[in-house]
Amino acid sequence: MTTIGIIIIGFAILLLVGNLSMIRATPFERWVGGFRDLAKSQGFTVRLVAQPEWVRSNSDKSQGSRKGMIAMYMREYTGEEFALLQAKVVEGSLWVVQGDRAVHGMPSPLPSVKAVELAGQLATVYWNEERLNGQSDDQTLAALASFLQQVVKGR
Repeated sequence: MTTIGIIIIGFAILLLVGNLSMIRATPFERWVGGFRDLAKSQGFTVRLVAQPEWVRSNSDKSQGSRKGMIAMYMREYTGEEFALLQAKVVEGSLWVVQGDRAVHGMPSPLPSVKAVELAGQLATVYWNEERLNGQSDDQTLAALASFLQQVVKGR
């Protein structure tokens, strides 16, 4: 084998090892996976969805920014039937877009909560998992669950 052949094989091995090392999950991705598993164990259904149009802020719409993905944490309230309620968080408080205005002005416990929706037997929180305000995972989930309960009772 010639020297050029050895160099080419060595280069190919380096490319393969480099690409494989890029596949590993980042610490944030590992944390999000664990956080979602914890949320599921506490009764939430978790999905990552395209941000609904009614959740997007006016500045997002005016700048023509694309729809981003947002985490959707749902909890079912068996035996309850909710009329449609959609409220987004504006300056730290709920602003009702559609439905009963009884929760209008209710403060959001986390700055990362973007919106709340009640429909049928589901209560849903749309939020940005990246901004958790320095709280532990259990505290964050407890705050989300408590917030949903306040919205359900306040409607």
